[in-house]
Amino acid sequence: MTDLTALKPKTVALEVVNTAYGVGEAARTETVEIRTLSYHRWHEIGAMVTDPVMPETRFNALTRSKEPNPDDPDYRRELFAAQVKRDALRAADAIEGGGTPIPGDDLEDKAAWLADNLDAGVLNALIIFLRRVAERGLAQISARADSFQPVRAAGDPDAGTAPVDDDDVAEPAG
Repeated sequence: MTDLTALKPKTVALEVVNTAYGVGEAARTETVEIRTLSYHRWHEIGAMVTDPVMPETRFNALTRSKEPNPDDPDYRRELFAAQVKRDALRAADAIEGGGTPIPGDDLEDKAAWLADNLDAGVLNALIIFLRRVAERGLAQISARADSFQPVRAAGDPDAGTAPVDDDDVAEPAG
């Protein structure tokens, strides 16, 4: 039986390679600990930012009225800005959850500080990591696939042909 408490958010160490100093051995590596977000916290932070209202700027010739326009350039910019803010808030929460203090009085201030002071590539990499964890969890796809295979020894070359115990399988009625 699975112990669900083992699946709660974790603190993980991320290595950030800063190539501004060069590549290879000249690059600097920094380690930052972050706390992955729970499902509830992910959506709680997402709800802190309201999406803009879609403007009625598209003219419908049949009804001779205006209707919502999802392609309105101002709307698209505001929608993008809302997602950027959500991402920064989630990153700030994860970094502070890992134990690294961020200047600011509240989560919004801290997110703004990150957006203004962190290298774009570093912050984007952190956001991509958080999204991947939220979408797929910390498990790798191959590790998940292994969990659906019959029980076998690790490294078993005959993994696809591992025997299955069928003693308890009932015969078809007939």
